[in-house]
Amino acid sequence: MKFKQIEAKALTTFEIGYNCAQSVFAALAPALGLHEKTALKISSTFGGGMQIGSTCGALTGAMMALGLAAGFCEYSPEAKDEIGALNRELILRWQNRFGNLDCRDILQIDPTDPVQKHAARDAGIMAERCPNCVSGAVQIVSEMLRELDIL
Repeated sequence: MKFKQIEAKALTTFEIGYNCAQSVFAALAPALGLHEKTALKISSTFGGGMQIGSTCGALTGAMMALGLAAGFCEYSPEAKDEIGALNRELILRWQNRFGNLDCRDILQIDPTDPVQKHAARDAGIMAERCPNCVSGAVQIVSEMLRELDIL
């Protein structure tokens, strides 16, 4: 699957109601050998900054894809260091693009507060920023996976 197709799949998944983490991870997972439904389940608790406004779900979805593609299942200090370095690079690229890691900082609201969340939806803040994060997460991790000759 080509990058633009993956990005379009992620945005469509988000538009129909799945969370940001699900949208990113499930769009990338099939190209990395994981069934889409399994990816949707795994990532279902990571949206909205793990439901508490913490690390953006789009970023955690990208981290899951990076781990699926380049992570390790047989422990070695080297393998642990390698995926750690890749993850730090992913986070650095995210910070360079978005400035913040946390959902509450990106949205500039507390997403756990129903009143603030509703007001942000009404004002179009989430409709503008969240798809941008979904698209950006797919772009960043896809670029990294292409650099590693994985995608």
